[in-house]
Amino acid sequence: MAVYHSVSGSAAEDLFINLFSEVFGAEKAGYLYSQYPFFDIYQNSRFADFVLENGPQRVAIEIDDDASHNPRLV
Repeated sequence: MAVYHSVSGSAAEDLFINLFSEVFGAEKAGYLYSQYPFFDIYQNSRFADFVLENGPQRVAIEIDDDASHNPRLV
């Protein structure tokens, strides 16, 4: 089985990628994008841990809790 690692190196994110690959198949991990940039409702630049993309549809997936991020930016 292919092993995928997150850009950030977070153990939780690595586990998510491994579980995703086991459940849906390693080839489907190509639909996952890590540290995906987006703008929030206030037009502030943010990053989602992962985005699952299929054509125009996107689902953001946040793995870590607030304590894992800079509190001033959350």
